[in-house]
Parts: sequence; structure tokens; C-alpha cells
Amino acid sequence: MRTPHLSQLLAATICLSLPAFSGADELDPAAAEALKAMSDKLGGAETFTFTGKRILSEDMAAATGTAAETEIAAAVKRPSHVHVAGKSDDATRDFYFDGKNVTLADSDAKVYASREFAGTIDEMLDKLEEALGFSPPIGDLLASNLYESLLGGEQTGKVAGEEKIGDTDCKHLAFSHPNVDWEIWIGSDDLPRKFCIKYKPEEVEGDFTFVVDNLSWDLDADVSAEKFSYNAPEGAEKIEILSPTEAAEAAKEDQ
Repeated sequence: MRTPHLSQLLAATICLSLPAFSGADELDPAAAEALKAMSDKLGGAETFTFTGKRILSEDMAAATGTAAETEIAAAVKRPSHVHVAGKSDDATRDFYFDGKNVTLADSDAKVYASREFAGTIDEMLDKLEEALGFSPPIGDLLASNLYESLLGGEQTGKVAGEEKIGDTDCKHLAFSHPNVDWEIWIGSDDLPRKFCIKYKPEEVEGDFTFVVDNLSWDLDADVSAEKFSYNAPEGAEKIEILSPTEAAEAAKEDQ
């Protein structure tokens, strides 16, 4: 039996991550203001938790080999601790960052991978992207400055209207970039309740849409330090962390 590499686990966790650009073009000031208020509120929270449901379009689920629906639960303690758990009908996966190491674990497959990435959450996100081309699940919601993380040049944005998400009245913002369209629904409490990304890859046809819905937040959560560290259970196998290039080379060797 071939031993899986981290890249396979990363593909299965599928991240929420938008292209980074500089500047802004044709951006409605009201949309920018609402996004900035949300960013300031989440950036100012020291310890918080949130839950939601991640929903993938049929084409995206098939392309990534990932369940169409996954329940997400996250805990964040700034500046340097994160835990994101994802549970679907066919898998249970966790992402840990304790300020020193990143660990991704698949409890059903009984495998995990770990790598040193010391620093703050923002530094960890940058290092992961640089080293592995990877952002953790719902990574953009973890950044300390969501405004800068989400907005970019060659991008238009507007207030699309007012809608209810669950029982919460929300301002619906819509943004467009040549490679991706995205929308966010922000409650009157300045917290995001829904996030939708529609990728527009040039090389393939299909509907590649990613939604995080029914977001629920606790900005005064009491989270223990143990929540952010992974302790491998008996029988769990440690596997390799490989960059996409290294994983492709390893796959060739396995053939």
C-alpha cells in the first residue's frame, strides 16, 4: 500500500483563499466600509471560535476528491494559535497551529503530518503559501487584517443588497476579479455569516464554487491551550510534508 503524502491531505481539506493583488479598481466605498468594519472587529478579537458549513459545487468536489458538505469548527487565539476541524460523511480532518508547528491530521485514515512554521498566524499563513502553495481551510478568516487579505486590484465591488442569513439581517457584498467572483454577507454586528467564491479557471470548464454558510461566532470564547496542539494517538502514522513539486516527483516514483 502506497503511503499518502501531505499534499493528498491538503487537497482534501480545500482552502478558502483568494488571489492577492494590490490596489483597488471601481470599488464602492460603502462595500469597502462594511468590509473594513468586519476586518477591524475580527482583527481585534484575541480568542474566538466559529462554526459553519462548507459546501462545494459538484465539479469542485469531484476535482478535489472532497465531500460536497463539511461541518467546520474553528478556534483562534491570537497571535499564534489555530485549530480548524472539518467533519464530513467520509472523513474527519484537523488543522493545528501552536505557534511553533503546523500539523494536519486525518483521524479516519490514522495519518498525520507536521512541519515547523514558527511565528504569528499571519506569518504562518505566508510561510505555508510560500513553501507549500497551501492555505489552511477558511484561511482568509484567520488573518489579522481581513480587509487587506480579501481586497485587491483589478477588482470591482459593490453592496448587492440586504438579505437574511438564518435569523441575522446581513449586508450582501459582491466582488469580481478576472479569475474569481466572490460574495460575503455581513451581519449588523459586523460579523460574516456567509462567504461564497466562484473560481473561473481558464484551463477547465465547469462550476467551481465554494461556499461557507451559517457562520456562527463567539468572540469571548474560553479555549484551553491544549486545543491547539496535536497529540498523535496510538497507531497513527506520521507521513511526509511535500511541496507540490516534491509530491509530483514522489508520485512518479510510486508508479
